[in-house]
This record gives sequence, structure tokens and C-alpha cells, in this order.
Amino acid sequence: MLSYTLSISSHLYFSSTPLPKKIQGFVFCVMYSLIIGSSWNWNVLDKAQIQMINTCLDFEVKILQGEEKLKTSVQTKGMFVFFHILKHNYYLIPLAVLGLILIDPCTPPFLLSMSTNCSAIRWNGWVILIPLIETYICACFFYIGIVAIVYNLFAGISSLMSYFQLLERKILTATSLTGCESCISKYRMIQLVEKIMNAFSMEQVVPSIVCGIPLLQIVLQYVIITMHGEIAMPVFLMFPATLFNAVVNNMLIFTLASWVYNSSVKVLRKLDMTILQYTRKSVIRKQWKSCGRLKIKFGSNFIDGGTPLVIQNFCLNQTMSLILIKEG
Repeated sequence: MLSYTLSISSHLYFSSTPLPKKIQGFVFCVMYSLIIGSSWNWNVLDKAQIQMINTCLDFEVKILQGEEKLKTSVQTKGMFVFFHILKHNYYLIPLAVLGLILIDPCTPPFLLSMSTNCSAIRWNGWVILIPLIETYICACFFYIGIVAIVYNLFAGISSLMSYFQLLERKILTATSLTGCESCISKYRMIQLVEKIMNAFSMEQVVPSIVCGIPLLQIVLQYVIITMHGEIAMPVFLMFPATLFNAVVNNMLIFTLASWVYNSSVKVLRKLDMTILQYTRKSVIRKQWKSCGRLKIKFGSNFIDGGTPLVIQNFCLNQTMSLILIKEG
């Protein structure tokens, strides 16, 4: 009887809630689900996340011995800029949640929206603790969740691109059989870093980003185009800011992730030409053939050169479909 009463009351509440508020709550649900899915530690004893960081640090100590200082590439600079943008999300989004609850306590999916008299709430007594708890929960979500995405996946992709840059420079200076074997050894070390990175990211981080952020972009584009006149201005600013982060992620991160595969193919091709130039021994040829192409995987698939364009085409098509459905 109690569950039936709750279902009836929730149905009546959400049926009376305006569409902009429903979509606004859906945006927060998608962001929370994305962060939980990518950062939830299903196995308490899982060490893959810290192993990824330690492996990169140890590898850089070995590969940079006797090497000239590597110049910061364009893709690394772009990643740094995106890092600084995401860094401000740690406190801006929780503060936006606090302001949103104080302006309109009935905003879903927050706790006060479940109350039937949320519109008549007065900010006195213990009630003021509820927005503070919501803000604290949101801050914990974004502080803990974004760390796994930024410092493992994003930084890992940038590191792999830098390693390829170093390896290409070493291949150009290889003038003997020993130099070719050293290049193959360095490539295998990079391949080991990629395996450790995929062991952590292919089951949680990358699938959550590939599924969650395009969905977030579709909803935000639909809201900005069709509901800009229905949402109050202080609240509406949240949608373009979040859309900017989603679009940059879908374009920049997926493009750099596809460059990992393209760069590995390019390095292997250069290495093959160098080996043929200095030696044709079958042993080193077999060593070269044993080197696989590096991929940023999600499930049984991987991110290739067409993935960013496919995602953007999907997001635009679905947004237009939603707009046409509403207009119809």
C-alpha cells in the first residue's frame, strides 16, 4: 500500500513538473551516472588506477635518460588547456547546485524536490543543512570522479602521444642494427603502458565517456535551442557552460585517442623502413612483426580516426530529431 501511494504521488508530481525542470534534472542525472560509472571501484583491491600512473612515471625515467628535453607538442598544450577548464568544475558545479537549490528548491533531482511543499520552504532551522549536504555530495562526486578520468585517461593519452614523439626522433637517428633493436624495445615498453592503461579504462572509464557525454551533448543542445526562453537566465547559463565541456571532450579527447592508433601505425611503418635500410635479418623482422598497433579500447571495440566525426554526426542528428518531434 505504501509503495502504491508513493508511486501515485511521484507520478502526479512529475506529471505536473514543467518540461524544462524535468530536462534540467535529467542533465544532473546523466552527469552523476557518468561520473559514478567511470570512477566506481567495483573491486576494493583493484590497483589498476595507481599502477597506470606508476608505470608512466617509471617509464619516463627510463626513456628520458640521455635524451634531450622534449618540446611540448600542440596536442599536449591543448590537453593542458582542457585540464585547466576541468579544474574549475570541482567547485563551480557544486556552487551552481547550491545556488540552484536556494533559488528553486523544487528543482529535480535534488532531495527537496521530493517534498510536496517544496515551494513553501523557509530557509531556517535544520532545512538549511539539506542544500549544504547536496553541495557536499556534488563536490565529492566531481572531485573523486573527474580525477580518474583526467589523470588516467586524458593524461594517459597525452603521455602516449609524447612517447611516440620521442620514439620517432629515436628512429630517425638509428644507424645500426643495435639502434633498430633499441627502437623495437622502446615500442614494446610503450605497448606495455597501453596494455596497463586499457586494463583500467576499457571497462569503466571509456564506455562511460563514449555513452554518457554524447547523450549529455544531445540533451544540452536540445535545451539551448528550444528552451532558451523558458529557463531563467542565472540557471540557463549552466547549460552552455556544460555543453562547452561536452563538445570539447567529444572533439578533443576522442580525436587524440584516435591519434594513438594512427601514431602507432605511423611509427611501425617508419620502423619497418629503417629496418629494411640497415638489415634484412629475419630475427629483427620477427620482432617488428610482433609489435601490435596501439588502441584506446572500450569493450571489444576501439577509438579510431572516424569515431569523433561519427559521434558528432550522431549528436546533431538526434538533436534535430528531438526538435522535429517537439515541433510536430
